[in-house]
Amino acid sequence: MRKRITGMLLGMLMLLLWGCSYTDPVIASLPEYQEKVLYLDDGFQDYTDYGIYTYDPLDKAVLRENIYLEPVTDVEDIRTYIEDFEKWVEVHRENNSHPELVAAYAFDPTIIDSRDYIYIKTKEGLDKFHNYTLYFFDVDTNTLYYFHNNI
Repeated sequence: MRKRITGMLLGMLMLLLWGCSYTDPVIASLPEYQEKVLYLDDGFQDYTDYGIYTYDPLDKAVLRENIYLEPVTDVEDIRTYIEDFEKWVEVHRENNSHPELVAAYAFDPTIIDSRDYIYIKTKEGLDKFHNYTLYFFDVDTNTLYYFHNNI
């Protein structure tokens, strides 16, 4: 009887946790987006995700005062992340895995300039390309690009 109750409680707890959704703090720090397109790999490890969030024109103060996003200062460093990400898109293409991402990925790194905003999060203690999340906000198009790779 005790095992049955414990099992039921564990099941209810798992259901409750499953029902709770994760709120991305970077996305939550911006006004509501108009459109969202996400390509999420459903792997536990070794996964590559890509997202595009489109916004109505934002007041520049919203970006300047954002607690996550910073002005782009090193375009070439950001491009190294994009190059690494594109290598993984190519791996998916070659392996015929994650076809939605492969078909949809079309980021142009030449749009990155010093008027834009960036947030990069890497896993501490690992090579910078081992596990990273990059958010790039293109001011010209009011678009936030989300890149995540975990190898």
